[in-house]
Amino acid sequence: MANNFAAFWSAIAATFAAASSFLIYRTQVKNLRYSARPDIVLSNWTRTITQNGDNDKISFSEVENIGNGTAEHIYIS
Repeated sequence: MANNFAAFWSAIAATFAAASSFLIYRTQVKNLRYSARPDIVLSNWTRTITQNGDNDKISFSEVENIGNGTAEHIYIS
């Protein structure tokens, strides 16, 4: 009977340890998702070579901020 008693409490302890591990995993995944930095996506872009052939000209018509938070200090000329 004593062996069954120890096995019972060991199974309960293992169940709580598994539940705790799962909750910690969920918390870490949520923190990882919310800590992502914002990204700038440039859409509808074209690349042309200047007449002298030394420089490339890249132009785009759509700028989109994706991700969590706002993208700040973006300078476009």
